[in-house]
Amino acid sequence: MSSLPKTFEDAVVITRFLGIRYLWIDALCILQDCEDDWRVQAANMAQVYKNSFLTISAVDSEDSRGGCFLPRPPMTRLKFKPLDSPSEIFFAQHTPYGPLSRKTKLDNRAWCFQEMVLSPRVLLYGHEMMGWLCNSTKLHENSQSPISLPKRGSRLLEEYNGQRNHTLSWMKLVEDYTSRDLTFERDKLPACLTKDYYLAGLWRKDLLVLFLWRVTFGYNKMISDRTTQCQAPSWSWASINGAV
Repeated sequence: MSSLPKTFEDAVVITRFLGIRYLWIDALCILQDCEDDWRVQAANMAQVYKNSFLTISAVDSEDSRGGCFLPRPPMTRLKFKPLDSPSEIFFAQHTPYGPLSRKTKLDNRAWCFQEMVLSPRVLLYGHEMMGWLCNSTKLHENSQSPISLPKRGSRLLEEYNGQRNHTLSWMKLVEDYTSRDLTFERDKLPACLTKDYYLAGLWRKDLLVLFLWRVTFGYNKMISDRTTQCQAPSWSWASINGAV
């Protein structure tokens, strides 16, 4: 196991500690530089994340060599001596910003979008603390109580019926996804959420409303930044390289 990159090695340690038998790592489970295997596996990635028990996310690792267990910043320590006691009291405070309350390195990567949105549970390893995200709650190490969440990810997709609240949620997901970086244009739709009842990134049940997408204000290269490869028809946001 020592020959594995540090992040992979840490993922194995975490998986064993949790008593989980199987671990999926894209870089190991998908044949690299094999176009045929990539097509098959890319089409199944949404199901991999959706049906997983837990996703391990090394949100502050630069790459697969960074690891999950990063050195933490020093805590602020204060010493206080009460007037009515000979004892000294020490206070320590963690940074208030956890991996779910700030932008992380993975938030810029389009292929990490599915794992954060579709996974029923995500365990996040940040450089300052750990975070927990599931279909109903998010929580940090320093949180006093969990924060309830609206429907997200797979729950939203399964229940999507064209209602206004679902449509707005989908629009927010597209805004998040299109602001991320992709290495290859061909991955524009495969790296997004794939379902058989939507068309090139727009839901069949709500096409008229979703046709109203536009390039994000300030991003004025709509024509020159059309995808060079034919990924989607011009009426789809997937035909644009950039945020919408």
